Amino acid sequence: MTRSLLSAVALVAAGLLVLLAAAQSEAANIAVGGTKGWTYGLNTWKPNTPVRAGDVLVFNWKGGHDVWLMKDAPAYKACNFGTAKRKAPMTFGGKYRFPVPVTAKGKTLYFGCGVYGHCAGNMKVAIPIQK
Repeated sequence: MTRSLLSAVALVAAGLLVLLAAAQSEAANIAVGGTKGWTYGLNTWKPNTPVRAGDVLVFNWKGGHDVWLMKDAPAYKACNFGTAKRKAPMTFGGKYRFPVPVTAKGKTLYFGCGVYGHCAGNMKVAIPIQK
């Protein structure tokens, strides 16, 4: 092969690698709870695709709920909202959609509904985030 042909092949290969990296880094919108949305019994729900920093977790629901990010696994298990951060406000009636951007890498995010009895009814979810 000639030097110019090798350069062209290397340039095409580099371009393909850039395109592949860009396709893999596109942010995904992930509906928490899938088609059921933010509801009871989510403690066993898992997303269909790996969740990465840059993705957006979308909480969809009807009625009166909110979304809190729990500090850690013990707070999640105990439904302890003392150190939790509110990610979506309390709502009443109607349909709601609240996006929560993912900024963490390599850890699990713990979410729960702070309405009395909802977290205890397993309206909570643990979502692992890829490194």
